[in-house]
Amino acid sequence: MAKPYICVDTELDRVFLVNQDARKIVSFTFGYNIKTVDFDFTEATNAISRIGYKNQDGEITEKMISECQSILSDLAQRDDNIYWEQDMSIGETDDEIDISSIRLFEHMLMQEAGYFRYDDAPQDEKLPYHPRFHVDVNFSNNAHYKIGLGKQTTIEELLYMLQKKTRCPYMQIEHTKYDAPVMEPMKSKKKHKRK
Repeated sequence: MAKPYICVDTELDRVFLVNQDARKIVSFTFGYNIKTVDFDFTEATNAISRIGYKNQDGEITEKMISECQSILSDLAQRDDNIYWEQDMSIGETDDEIDISSIRLFEHMLMQEAGYFRYDDAPQDEKLPYHPRFHVDVNFSNNAHYKIGLGKQTTIEELLYMLQKKTRCPYMQIEHTKYDAPVMEPMKSKKKHKRK
């Protein structure tokens, strides 16, 4: 498959973004149904004709997406970042944002992102803290962590790792020369009584 590309895996409910040399693969959950005009994805004129919720009725329209962007833009401009006190009108027109758009925005806020990113980054390698081959898990600073990999991997291996019906791969924790030595607890010396 030519790179870069986007893959929406409907069985895993995940999106995969693969860059031009496949050295960076980003994935996150995607709980929506997509219908295209044509089944042939190589056709240049193919386009998305419908987006809907995965587990509930309702179509997601361009207007809803636009209004969600307005909510996010207004929220980003606030100093307090408090969503509940936000004015739900659109710009200077003061048109009310449709309740279906607010529900979509809140639906997206409540989703678990399931974010991870595979990275082959020789230029960023700083052992022992930043290995060349690694997976970054979670997006936010507070929840983010990195898992080093011993070798380069592919999108096929990542798909295998994420499928629920395949055998679970095991991560093997290997200690390296960079690991701190295990410190033995200090033993107290017995004092000898003088006679």
